Amino acid sequence: MKTAMKRILLLFALIALVVMPSFSQEQSQKKVAVYITGDDVDSSVKKVIGAKLVAAITSSSGYAAVERTADFLNALSKEQDYQSSGEVRDSQIAKLGQRFGVKYVVVADVTEVFDEYYIQARLINVETGLVVNTADVSGPAESASQVISLAQRLSDSLMKGMSGGSSSTTFNGHEAVDLGLSVKWATCNVGAARPEQYGNYYAWGETSTKGSYLNENCRTLGVSLGSISGRREYDVARATWGGTWRMPTRAEMQELVDLCSWQWTTMGGQEGMKVTGPNGNSIFLPAAGFRDWSGYVKEGSQGNYWTSTPAKSDYDGQDDNHLAYAIEFNNYFNVFSVWRYFGFSVRPVSD
Repeated sequence: MKTAMKRILLLFALIALVVMPSFSQEQSQKKVAVYITGDDVDSSVKKVIGAKLVAAITSSSGYAAVERTADFLNALSKEQDYQSSGEVRDSQIAKLGQRFGVKYVVVADVTEVFDEYYIQARLINVETGLVVNTADVSGPAESASQVISLAQRLSDSLMKGMSGGSSSTTFNGHEAVDLGLSVKWATCNVGAARPEQYGNYYAWGETSTKGSYLNENCRTLGVSLGSISGRREYDVARATWGGTWRMPTRAEMQELVDLCSWQWTTMGGQEGMKVTGPNGNSIFLPAAGFRDWSGYVKEGSQGNYWTSTPAKSDYDGQDDNHLAYAIEFNNYFNVFSVWRYFGFSVRPVSD
């Protein structure tokens, strides 16, 4: 790239940063840090991409960019020095983001191939450590205007919906993620405040916890109910969270299995599954195990989550009103029928 072009790009970036309004003092806004990576890519190009992302963030209602603060970038650089791959892990970026008081971190990686640039960006929720949105663009980069156009397309794609209709939405005070499925999935279990927390355990169709989980004290065992989704007296998600929250149906849980990619991972020191939807957004399901009798079983190695759908007997196909459908995962994942008295986790959904 010619020296004149580098100067033009650098001038554009500096002007964009100078004239951009500052919202960092407004406590009501969610702060976002921007981090641009890329080996052998001119620094002026990175400045343009960063400036465009900052402009997109600050124009999104409720968000403020905290870009290129010296301490934040120095901390990222130190972490990068420790990585043999030359990259900082998303989990480490999230931790640094928490330290510096930001809600999101945008990481954009720039690769130059011949006369074209390929730019891939991801938006990381610092509190959950999950990637909530991704975007990528590619195209020629033979002039300053072409680089600026690429940066603008990237910003528009990544920040689309940040001021409404985004992949992350709040219903009745609880956050949901749009995975590109028929319903939105909550980021936490019922009884949990963070995605990695186990939350509470419930027998099927019950809305309170208890000291022991037995056939004898399961109030829905032998009771013909049909689907309990959205029925406040039986659906703990609706009873506890209110609004449009409810337990997922068997079909909605099966959709999560069939249409998403599942990866065993760790979040906040807890083992579990990262479930990524067709649109690239993801949720984390901790391996909370389950309650049986008076004990805790397979915590950290298995996850069990109820659906709202009752099941017929696996043996004779008769509806004896003793079973319901749930999902189980460890080294595999599937929806199966199980006795209603077990204490399982509940991950709500909303339409």
